[in-house]
Amino acid sequence: MVGLSQAFLVAGSISMSVSLWQVSDESTKEFMTGLYLLVKKEGLSFSEAMSKMKRNFIKNNKWKQPFYWARFNAER
Repeated sequence: MVGLSQAFLVAGSISMSVSLWQVSDESTKEFMTGLYLLVKKEGLSFSEAMSKMKRNFIKNNKWKQPFYWARFNAER
């Protein structure tokens, strides 16, 4: 994972979200789709959108367990 992150940085990425933990495909799809919608439609920064998505997941009975949301962090 470190090598892949490094490759993105060398290629010019200014930020990325990565996890070394196991993640659920379904919840990750929901989380990332919601994250990018918040950035695009509400004009939030990635950090703000990530915080909002975590709060949304905590309020949702299906996704409230930390396994579904705690693995994601915005890094710059």
